[in-house]
Amino acid sequence: MKPAVSVILPAYGVVEQIGAAIASLRAQAMGDFEALVIDDGSTDGSGAAAAAAIGTDARFRLIRQENRGLSGARNRGLDLAQGEFIAFLDGDDRYAPQFLARMLAALRTDGGDWVACGVRDCWSDGRFSDHPAIHDVPMPATTARWALDDWDAVIRHYPSAWNKLYRRDFIGDLRFDAGTWFEDHAFYQQLAARSPALLHLPEPLYLQTRGRVGQITTSDDERIFDQFAVLDRLRGIMAGAKPGGAAAFAHLAGRLLAERAPVLRNPERRARWLARARDWIAASGVSPVLPPALDFALQGKVAVSVLLAPGAEAAALQDQDLAALEIVAPGGVPQGASVLCVAPGDRFEPAALRLWFDLLWRSDADLLVSGWRARNGGWRSPLAGEGLLPLPCLWLVRAGCWPGGEGPEAWAATLADRPRLLSVFPGAIPGARAVPAPAALLAGGRRDLVLARLRLALDLGFDRRRWCDRLACALWLARLALAIRRRGGLAGPPASLIASRLQRFLGICREDAPDPPRQKAPPV
Repeated sequence: MKPAVSVILPAYGVVEQIGAAIASLRAQAMGDFEALVIDDGSTDGSGAAAAAAIGTDARFRLIRQENRGLSGARNRGLDLAQGEFIAFLDGDDRYAPQFLARMLAALRTDGGDWVACGVRDCWSDGRFSDHPAIHDVPMPATTARWALDDWDAVIRHYPSAWNKLYRRDFIGDLRFDAGTWFEDHAFYQQLAARSPALLHLPEPLYLQTRGRVGQITTSDDERIFDQFAVLDRLRGIMAGAKPGGAAAFAHLAGRLLAERAPVLRNPERRARWLARARDWIAASGVSPVLPPALDFALQGKVAVSVLLAPGAEAAALQDQDLAALEIVAPGGVPQGASVLCVAPGDRFEPAALRLWFDLLWRSDADLLVSGWRARNGGWRSPLAGEGLLPLPCLWLVRAGCWPGGEGPEAWAATLADRPRLLSVFPGAIPGARAVPAPAALLAGGRRDLVLARLRLALDLGFDRRRWCDRLACALWLARLALAIRRRGGLAGPPASLIASRLQRFLGICREDAPDPPRQKAPPV
């Protein structure tokens, strides 16, 4: 008897993840499936790991072949599939336990060709975020058919093969383009060209691993140049079948170029890729709709000038995925469209400056201020009871509004009262950092600046979920309190960035400053 669903699972370079992928299949609430695990000539032990995870489960078949790439592995699975319905699972991802049951029931009830679901992006540190797999919309409230009347409607949806369930007859003889990266796009577009609608489940049933070394979408590799051939292929597909192809392709081309650019960290490869992108745009006659940061890079302009304060290191910016970036030494003159001041010890997540600039440039604001996420979870606002936190490492300023000055204190004094403020919370965040020595934290002496630095140090330097971090935090605060007392306290206005009890312990507020009144419990 043939199974209801054939799940195609390629295995290559995923020795540490393939076991979890197979376990998620074995844990499915619906058991009427076959799993075709394609060992695509793996050399890292992925095939052996898959065999161990399968055990004696008769629903699984392990097929070994010479390496043909992801397209070749999926195509082999399509050739062997026996199920009425087809699903794909990547070797480093997982299904939620209800994936097959919910998707199959919805598609059978709907009677359509295919169904997609939301996606949960999962990071190795336990963080996750849910996405509907539809661009620029929140998670829908109910299951619904999304019409694919024109190409603009088609490109709203993730082109990924893996968050969908398909009728086998709908796929028919269609196969993935062999020998290229980014093969999902043409497969999806060709199916969309022949379908009036895509059913969508607003549930994150597909669990996608993010941040893994070796993932195609995050690899700084020569194969990233495959994107240009794929763009030409998509342009041909979108030239017919549905209306609106030219305008939709301009948006899609901009999106795909923007997805590739941040991956490039090798300076020589990045320069060649930007030159190739300029040539492709000129030759194709397409005007892709680009995010501001990439548009600046392709025009050879500087989007962000990073002004190093005395003692700050350029290494703090080495992981940034923004190509249109310049680093200005102390005393230098910034030439970019926006300015950021970096003090000693400041660190940033790789996407921070790119996301900040894109948001700032799309707004009419003078100043963008970001929030940040504490190591023990939760977002912190860039605004305190006294107003804007005096932390210029969180501020991106339009060049025409840059006040100059020799350091963060000058920025804080000049910019804090500017009316055209764009506050991003949550937004891109500073990266985890080493806890500064008390002398570095106290540099400058102003109470509000010291307390702001202290707030950031407590949030990004210690994970209070770990007992060893709690002990280290207590010892560090004791050293800080001793350093403050040795210098005779701190001058400046009061601030409520940290609890008044902690301020009293550190010796940076009046001894008679009362704690805020506690709310009494209502009588029972």
